[in-house]
Amino acid sequence: MIDASTYLEKYKILCKEPFIFCPHNQCVTLEETKESATLRKVVIENLPNKTIVLDLDKYSNLNTGKSLRSILESEKGIFKCCDYLIITIVENRINLIFVEMKSNLPKPSEVIKQFKGGYAFFAYSHAIVEQFYTDEVIEISNFVFKYVVVTNKTSNKRTTKLDKYSNKSYTPANYLTRSVNNNNNSENIYFGRLL
Repeated sequence: MIDASTYLEKYKILCKEPFIFCPHNQCVTLEETKESATLRKVVIENLPNKTIVLDLDKYSNLNTGKSLRSILESEKGIFKCCDYLIITIVENRINLIFVEMKSNLPKPSEVIKQFKGGYAFFAYSHAIVEQFYTDEVIEISNFVFKYVVVTNKTSNKRTTKLDKYSNKSYTPANYLTRSVNNNNNSENIYFGRLL
């Protein structure tokens, strides 16, 4: 089996700008571009050194002639996607953190579709890495999956207290909510709060 660092390097080769970026000084800024958003920017601090961040919002807004949108039926909202995917290594395991930024508390059915779309994107790109960038089987079941809504509204419904660097995986329907104080449309959050 391929080790976590090698996998991350091969995944990085697959992706291109402006959809992928690496944290600078263990920080990354996630931005919401919608005009109506009151939560515009979240800075995630203390990221592990081996981390890449994919801007899935930019990807899902692409409108190319040969896109999946022109091939597949979209009736069930299958082209909805979460805003970001953070791929990192924690305790020598690949961790995938799907992040959706919301100014208001989301409808669970809406955010679940977005997380499922993010997972589908990852599963597709993972298959490409496995088929074209390595000769080894890479068991996706060995990865840790987290689904996190970052909002500037407070809710106790889905907020779960976890130990730092929990190896527990979650599902799109069992996502975490992390509330931030939204001062000047920007907020800092420590990486450990996403786990």
